[in-house]
Amino acid sequence: MKHVEHARRISPGIQRNEKTLFKRASGKFYTPVWMAELLAERLLGNSMPRVNPVRVVDPFCGDGRLLVAVAERIAKCPSLRAAYFHFELWDMDQYSTTEAKRALSNVIRSAKLKAKVHARRWDTFLDSAAWFARFHLVATNPPWEVLKPDNRELLGLSSTNRRKFMDGMRAYDKALAVHLPYSQPSEKLYGWGTNLSRCGLEIAVKLLTPDGLCGIVLPSSILADQVSGTLRRWLLQQADILSVDYFPAEVKPFDLVDQSSVAVILKRQESPGPFQPLVTRHGRNPELTASEQLKLTAHELEALGVCREYGITILTLSFELH
Repeated sequence: MKHVEHARRISPGIQRNEKTLFKRASGKFYTPVWMAELLAERLLGNSMPRVNPVRVVDPFCGDGRLLVAVAERIAKCPSLRAAYFHFELWDMDQYSTTEAKRALSNVIRSAKLKAKVHARRWDTFLDSAAWFARFHLVATNPPWEVLKPDNRELLGLSSTNRRKFMDGMRAYDKALAVHLPYSQPSEKLYGWGTNLSRCGLEIAVKLLTPDGLCGIVLPSSILADQVSGTLRRWLLQQADILSVDYFPAEVKPFDLVDQSSVAVILKRQESPGPFQPLVTRHGRNPELTASEQLKLTAHELEALGVCREYGITILTLSFELH
């Protein structure tokens, strides 16, 4: 991620409510605590693989709040407390991994959980292939940014810095296309269009063991937009969608990000079953406003003359109809 390292050096100081070049390029928009707690509740509410140790990872950990929420949830559940856990925290920023490890270790120590924590500073998108199919639980919120230059930000750079940043971003985009082929958009505008949230979803699923569980926060557009079709088709061949919590744009869970989002729970399966996710819509506060289980069997989808991907379209429509 050379373009991100370059952005770190040339971007003005990061202020709390300012979407700077570095902050946008690195995806530093953290999950609110209430959403992290909801994701942990949904994730651990499902039947977990009976293994010891249980390997857990956040491949885009930020300050570690998602795995902190997972650990706090484990501490409240007697059946889970008996297991031994191996937590992994990954991020490209050294300060983030250090703080995340400190925060998670404090929870583990105070709750007297049986666990160890390891933090790695690296680029998960390109460096984690050796860890595919090794984790029983994944909890994450990957970067949401689209890899493309923003002229409003580049205007303030010298021609040399602009060229270095653009060259680094273009090289990175090509590398992602090789490493994460299912995340590539169906078409690119002027050569740009790779969305890091799609890449993060592909990574998260690939990290799971068979029967492993993933809780992931994503822009809701991934469930229905045309450019994500290849990724959705691959996803529905790899995993069952167990639940989806939908948050409309007005909830604004992330500073300066005005779009709807979803918290999705997936289970890695060699032969995915019927499409029956629990669908929950949240209001502005964000209180729960509606919840129901969508049930579409493979036979019913076939009778409609459509593939399993159609189920996701129905799911997305159900958000808007309540």
